[in-house]
Amino acid sequence: MEAAPEHARRLSSALGFDCAIAASGQLWCWRMGGAPRPLVRFEHTRTLSGHASPGCAVLEDGTLACFELVEALGGPAVVFVDRARFAWTDVGAVEEVASPCVIRAEAHTLECLLPEPTAPAFFVGALGLTRGDRPPARVSLDGEARELAATSRQVCVVASDGGLSCFRPGHAPRPVRGLPPLRTVSMGASCGEIVCGLSRDDELLCFATTTTAGSVRIPEVRAVAVNGCTVCMASLDGRVACFGSAEDQAPFVSGPHLVPGLEHVVELSLGPDHGCARLEDERVVCFDPSGATAPTTISFTE
Repeated sequence: MEAAPEHARRLSSALGFDCAIAASGQLWCWRMGGAPRPLVRFEHTRTLSGHASPGCAVLEDGTLACFELVEALGGPAVVFVDRARFAWTDVGAVEEVASPCVIRAEAHTLECLLPEPTAPAFFVGALGLTRGDRPPARVSLDGEARELAATSRQVCVVASDGGLSCFRPGHAPRPVRGLPPLRTVSMGASCGEIVCGLSRDDELLCFATTTTAGSVRIPEVRAVAVNGCTVCMASLDGRVACFGSAEDQAPFVSGPHLVPGLEHVVELSLGPDHGCARLEDERVVCFDPSGATAPTTISFTE
């Protein structure tokens, strides 16, 4: 039997499922309303990419395991994906992954897969232009890569000096000016592609990279998560507030509003219609960002 729910150490709402890495390193995944299930061959997991499919997990030894999650009797099941399809066969030890990019463990360099060829399928096949034939390319940054976030269309990376750069795969990174040094970054794939970062002074900064909808700056924030048009944040006192939750609105126009029943939160993850939080005592609860329903405690037992 796995450790009780108070021993979760990392959250992710990825690939249509919620996932938590237990203190032992075991990866558990579930759909909202279903029971968590331990994933075979993910007994020693360090971190997990979100949003993109297939996903890739970084195991404790630094290797990558790429997979898709499918619904099966009793909960989610893993379909392993041949890494050769995605040119990750010789990536070496990895510190962080956010498809389609990885941060290498030793030198903290950033490498990303090039986009799929855009020519017609028959032409691509005739030329042999498959992703497996296009090795990951090193991305030039000012400083070492430390934190990473990505959607299917954009990548943002925090360098060792706290500077933020964003880019589309296959293009050069562009520094985001006017920000204080950041320690983490999160992003969503709609509403102008919202990017949120936490500064080293615990200030939340959110902006949309493809619109002129403005920006948000909120002090005393310890954690943030973004999905679609929703941003949820945990304040230094552990309470959670969300804003921008309507899909047909521009970002940052609604909220922030407190989510009742959530306290002592240290980490957040967001799916399309709900979120999950890790508490100071390392229990995991899932919640409705609108606050319409009470949070639910997740139990990790076989």
